[in-house]
Formats: sequence, C-alpha cells, structure tokens
Amino acid sequence: MKSVTGTQRRSSLFLIELMISIFFFAIASSVCIQLFAEARRITEETTAENQALLQAQSAASVFYAGGGTLQLFPESFPGADTAGGTWAAVFFDENWKICENGTEAVRQMTVSVSGSSDGTFSDADISVRDMEKDTKLCELHVRYHAPDENSHISER
Repeated sequence: MKSVTGTQRRSSLFLIELMISIFFFAIASSVCIQLFAEARRITEETTAENQALLQAQSAASVFYAGGGTLQLFPESFPGADTAGGTWAAVFFDENWKICENGTEAVRQMTVSVSGSSDGTFSDADISVRDMEKDTKLCELHVRYHAPDENSHISER
C-alpha cells in the first residue's frame, strides 16, 4: 500500500480549490451575461419608445400647425399615406427613417382625425406600433380648438 505524502495532499487540495474557483466564476459570468443581455433588451425597448414618442409629438405639432387638419402632413412626412384628410399612415424602418410600406417597414404611425359637429374642436388619435412584435409603442390623443371668428380681445 502506498502512503500519501504531504506534497501530494497539498497538490490535490490545490486542484480541488482551483476547480471550485473555476466553477464559481463560470456561474458568476453566466449570471452577468444574462444581466447584460436583459439590459440591452430594455435599452432597445426604451429607445424605441422614446423615438415613437418623438414621432408622435412631431405629428401632433403638424396637426396643430395645420389648424386641426392633416393638410401639412404630406409635407412634413413625405411618403405618408393619407386618406381624405381624416386618416394618415407613416412607415419607418429600423433606423426610424420614413419608408414605404413593405419589407423595410418595421414600425407604423397612424393618425386619425375627427371633428366636432360645430367645427370648433378637432381631435387626433396618434398611435405608433412595432409591426414585427405587434406591440403599441406610443399612443397620443390631441385636441385642437379652432378659435371662433367672432371672438376677439377688445383693446381698451
């Protein structure tokens, strides 16, 4: 029977410690990789939502500038599909550049305009959605009040 010397005991203990350390770092690195992947996903979603909000705000500004109509919409959003001044659609690619509806289109902004019966108010519902994930990124409701032609501020 062979006896184990002190040097052999120390080297086998060192190998066990080394294996435990490698195992610990492997688990820690896998957790870190998952955290980084989740952080990237959240960052991409937040960036898309921010861009969607910016595009919706731009559409709302065009709606206000056009006096509660989509009259200026084709100038501000070239390539937009408009239908009779009550509805418009704009398609965006991955980089939020306006594109035609087709293979490049990843996101879609729709603007639906309705007015009150007396013509003093005009409402617009603006919605931006991701067509690949079929999720709504932003929804905005705006109202334009057309000033009454008979109302004016009298000067004193």
